[in-house]
Order: sequence, then C-alpha cells, then structure tokens
Amino acid sequence: MNINLGETAVDLIINILNILILFVIVKLLVYKPVKKFLDDRKARINEETSKAQKILDEATDTLKSKDLLLEESRKNAEAESEKIISEAKANADFIVAEAKKNAKTAEEKANAEIKAKKENFVASSKDEIAELAVNIAERILSRETNSKDNEKIIEDFFDEVNI
Repeated sequence: MNINLGETAVDLIINILNILILFVIVKLLVYKPVKKFLDDRKARINEETSKAQKILDEATDTLKSKDLLLEESRKNAEAESEKIISEAKANADFIVAEAKKNAKTAEEKANAEIKAKKENFVASSKDEIAELAVNIAERILSRETNSKDNEKIIEDFFDEVNI
C-alpha cells in the first residue's frame, strides 16, 4: 500500500476549508433566520402570556363578585326553603289527620263488608255441605256396597265436584 502523504495533507486542508465554508453558509442562510424566527416566537409567547394573565385577573375578579352574589342567593334560598318546609309540614299534618280519619272510616266499612261476606259464605257453605252429604248418602244407599266400594264412591264423587 502506497500512501502519498502529500495528497492526504492537501485533501485534509480542502476538507477543512469545505467545512469552514459550509459553516459560514449555514450560519448566514439558516442560523440567523431560525434565530430571528425563535426570537419572534418568544416575543409572541410573552405577549400572549401577559394577555392571558390579564384575562385571568379579570376572571378572578368576576369570580369573586359572582361568589358574593352566590352566597347572598344561597342565604335567600335557605330562608325561602325554611319557610316552604314549615308550610309543607303544616299541610302534611293536616293531610295525615284527614287520611287517618278516612282510613278509619274505610277500615270500619271493610270490616262490615268482610263480616257480611263471611256470614254469606258460612251460610252457603252449610247448604253445599248438606247437599254433598245427601248426594254421598244417595250414592251409598243406591246399591249395596262394601267398604272398598264406599271409598271408591266417595273418591269418584269428590273427583266430579273437583274438591
């Protein structure tokens, strides 16, 4: 391998010069516009931040005044609520008294109806039981039977009347 040191030194110097020229071009064409853009952006951000702070201060003042109004409204609402509650309690007491009176009347009426229905049911049940007993006796007496036949007749009869 033959390496020519003279050519290598020249190549090295040319590369260094290329890098320096490239650095100067990049600085002039890219760095300054980018720096200007970033400086402008920083100024806009600072301006927007100050505007936002002013808006925040105004919002804080408005919030404080709204809080005062809200507190006053809350106190008024509590007073009105207490008044309505006391009126509602009075109305509720009256309604409960009327409801108890009506319930007692309805209970007495229902008890009377139940008693009448019970008496009717007992009377009709007695009639039905007597009729069933007669029908069973007729079937038993209609032929001469033994105890097995009697049980069979009774079961058949109850199956017919669905009891």
